[in-house]
Amino acid sequence: MLRAALAALASGGCSARPGAGVAAAPAPDTRLPGEYILTLRPHADPEAVRAAFREHEVVDLRPVTGPHYLLRLRRDPGLDAIRSIAPPEVLAVQPSYAYRPQ
Repeated sequence: MLRAALAALASGGCSARPGAGVAAAPAPDTRLPGEYILTLRPHADPEAVRAAFREHEVVDLRPVTGPHYLLRLRRDPGLDAIRSIAPPEVLAVQPSYAYRPQ
């Protein structure tokens, strides 16, 4: 009897992927308007970065971890505009997202 059970499992009883055939629902947009994560060059001056975005009313520019900074703006021109006006001190720009535990 034990052999029959093991044979059934070995022949495919456990081969199906968990959740196979079940589509995950798309995640809601959790982007935080007016917030961006900037990756700065080594030894970049955060005040020069702050000055570059001044016309969009910088609320905050603070280090997050390593070369990454959180930029918060009162007037959000959108990701493409932020990327286009980013000074040379900025290596990358990405939107900031709200953390939502699953």
